[in-house]
Amino acid sequence: MLFRSDHATFIVAAGFFLGLVDGGMWGVLALIGGSLAGAALHLAGIDMPGGEAGVALSVILIGALVATRSRIALPWLAGGLALAGMLHGHAYAESIFGAEPAPLGAYLIGFSLIQLGVATAAFVLHRRLIAAREAWARRIAPVLGAAVGAIGVVFLIDSFAI
Repeated sequence: MLFRSDHATFIVAAGFFLGLVDGGMWGVLALIGGSLAGAALHLAGIDMPGGEAGVALSVILIGALVATRSRIALPWLAGGLALAGMLHGHAYAESIFGAEPAPLGAYLIGFSLIQLGVATAAFVLHRRLIAAREAWARRIAPVLGAAVGAIGVVFLIDSFAI
């Protein structure tokens, strides 16, 4: 699979959103765990019909959460991120389906570490922005959330294109 901005956008937005949540790094880990589970499902031959539409909907939803700075209990948020991660991980695995075990393992480790780094960077950036300039953080969130949501809408429309 080539670089897909919907997946990257989701990871950045999820990390950014989790910066608002006490214990938010657990949400990052839930997202990565879900991604690995989704990749395992795909590699086991289990299909997820409508997976790309689900990925796009997850991008729209995280955009709405960022824009509204919603407060969600961490267990619910982690569960939702794990589910979204499964959709994203299933799509990621398309590019490595059928590979030998060694490159497959390297790919799974690599995409997990990249997700961890990107989401953690967004998490830390948002936390630092809140600590330094809370008013700026409140102004940035709706703009960022709207941009993320718009990207999700574009990919949702694309997922239904023939």
